[in-house]
Amino acid sequence: MINPSLVRQAGVLPYRVVDGTVECMLITSRTSRRWIVPKGHIEPGLTPRETARFEAYEEAGLSGVIGRRSIGSYVYTKRDDKGGDICRVRVYPMEVVHEADDFPESKQRDRAWYAPEEAEQAVDQEELGRLIRNFAEKQAAHHSQAQKTPAS
Repeated sequence: MINPSLVRQAGVLPYRVVDGTVECMLITSRTSRRWIVPKGHIEPGLTPRETARFEAYEEAGLSGVIGRRSIGSYVYTKRDDKGGDICRVRVYPMEVVHEADDFPESKQRDRAWYAPEEAEQAVDQEELGRLIRNFAEKQAAHHSQAQKTPAS
């Protein structure tokens, strides 16, 4: 059962396919500098998907094609100095089309592309790592199948 006291957030797993290989982007948190995905509180009047798109640009300068369906969620606890809230983050995949050099939090965060296995190891949240691995495996299988199918 879902705990109703969880703070609801939405985020994106930014990805691209380079030479048939899936890569995922991670960003650093502003204070602890841990590797995370862009995410934030779901604002009144916005859907989780709209929130995810907004956070991708604000925190990482990314725009692209966001999936209609979430790839899953993970739970984490904010540090005590940030209120100690328990948050559930609904994650949407986003195929990155553009990376801006200048974006609202560009001076506060780093961003980097990772192979999925490296991204899984770089994040602290085990559930997020599993989401990354599962998504990348499905993308790789889909991409591989698409290459085998002859064009009509």
